Amino acid sequence: MKKQYLFTLVLILISNLALNAQSPCTIVPLTDGFIVPDTSTETIYNGDTITLLKSAEPGVAYQTVIQVRVPYDTVADFQGNVVTAVFDNVVLDSVTNLPNGLNYTCNPFNCTFNGNSDGCVEMSGTVSAADTGVYRLKLHITANMLINGFLPYADIRQDSTFMIAVGVAPDTSGGGSSGIKAMVVKSLTQLDVYPNPLQ
Repeated sequence: MKKQYLFTLVLILISNLALNAQSPCTIVPLTDGFIVPDTSTETIYNGDTITLLKSAEPGVAYQTVIQVRVPYDTVADFQGNVVTAVFDNVVLDSVTNLPNGLNYTCNPFNCTFNGNSDGCVEMSGTVSAADTGVYRLKLHITANMLINGFLPYADIRQDSTFMIAVGVAPDTSGGGSSGIKAMVVKSLTQLDVYPNPLQ
């Protein structure tokens, strides 16, 4: 009987070690922010404020980490009333419009981030030259909350504020013919002023 318990205990420990070894990214506790990429630039793209993640080069291994902080509570609109909602968890259900060759993994591995906790999402892989372009990612998120501490409520969102450029620098001029155009090339920002004041 003792051997069976010992065998079960060893299996549990090995399973936990295997799960922890598969954690894709290291969680860095955040004091500020909800979603913080390791390398990014906030800019305007097609009139929207977006976060441009680290650029990907075709044929080169890519990796970027996004740190996640789920606060204890928030204010939510529930049936037309502004109420306090305590986060049970926030689930990253999926990420769509990723370039071919890139995948994402989470820590915790099931992409469920508990309220008042930290986590991370790693995007990695290798893209090909055929996938050159600008990709506006869509994060499908479910925030599971308790309204006033006891009433379950799920808020389903699609966040499209993240973008990855593969082998190109996106035009972030905002669609106008004048103003500032920010081009991100290999994490360097170049500002071009239009119209040129010297001409």
